[in-house]
Amino acid sequence: MPFSTRGDKYMGIDIEIGLNNLINVCAGVKKNDSVLIIADYDTSSLAELVLSNIMQITDNAKLEIISPLNQHGSEPPQKIADRMLESSVIFGLTRMSMAHSNARKNATLNHARYLSLPDYSLDVLSRPAMRADFKAITAKAEWLKRIFTIGNSLVIKSNLGTNIRCNISGRNANAAPGWCGNGFEMASPPDAEVNIAPIENHSNGIIIVDGSIPYPNFGLIKAPLSIDVENGKIKSVNGYNAKAYMNIYDNIALPGMKTLAEIGVGLNPYAKLCGAMLEDEGCLGTLHFGFGSNITIGGLNDVGFHLDHIMKNPTIIVDGQTIIDKGKIAYFDDITSDIPVTY
Repeated sequence: MPFSTRGDKYMGIDIEIGLNNLINVCAGVKKNDSVLIIADYDTSSLAELVLSNIMQITDNAKLEIISPLNQHGSEPPQKIADRMLESSVIFGLTRMSMAHSNARKNATLNHARYLSLPDYSLDVLSRPAMRADFKAITAKAEWLKRIFTIGNSLVIKSNLGTNIRCNISGRNANAAPGWCGNGFEMASPPDAEVNIAPIENHSNGIIIVDGSIPYPNFGLIKAPLSIDVENGKIKSVNGYNAKAYMNIYDNIALPGMKTLAEIGVGLNPYAKLCGAMLEDEGCLGTLHFGFGSNITIGGLNDVGFHLDHIMKNPTIIVDGQTIIDKGKIAYFDDITSDIPVTY
């Protein structure tokens, strides 16, 4: 489809490709869709660009501008949550993510296709990560989803000293390969991942974060941050900017913020660590730990906060079987026959 540049001096072929992938492939916008774009004051210009291109497909599209949310996981205003229930495609283009909000959960339960696009920019659209063939990632995402879903014990290690054991028994993993449709309710391109919510009070060990913490004043980290987890909650923190890190929790002070809520594996081969949430989480060869809310991914911790932490080159062991070795995902035929891999 032709794309409108709106005279934007930054508009170029790379952004056009990113927009095309976002709207036509990842969201799969069609003429009969009812599209809602939610933005805040910081992201309104980009939202208008997205809207102008969607209007070339359907005139049933609306942009809503809201006040900036306080943190990732916050709920939108009630009138926006109600409008989400009336939409078939939703672009969450606010600076802070609504992916872990109940409003998003309810919208996708109502069969909306939700594009979670926090902290988006023209730079994100123009980067190579947005050129990924997200549908080609689907088979590996579904395979990892099944491995995690049938698993009971998840151990994560790294050369820097990460060594944590989590109970995932009875929890269903989520495949999010970067596009919506055919059962995939939410996408966050360029992020492509598989995630699972561990049992909230059954994770113990040390996490060494050496990639990024996509939160204001952090981003790419310059030295490792060590997080000691006991019975599913942060016990202590040492290393890079530890005091400022703990100030995040102290300043917001919501119950359940310090709970280990999510473990996610990046699958986008074109993504590179850059300090931006969606590209960092989707990097092939990385893993991210999320603290805070997990009610929207199959957990029980319902809190208006979610903070991700990206580590490089993880080794992941499910029920004694190494599934990922120093960031390298085992090939399908490398897995022993006692772990079913069909889907």
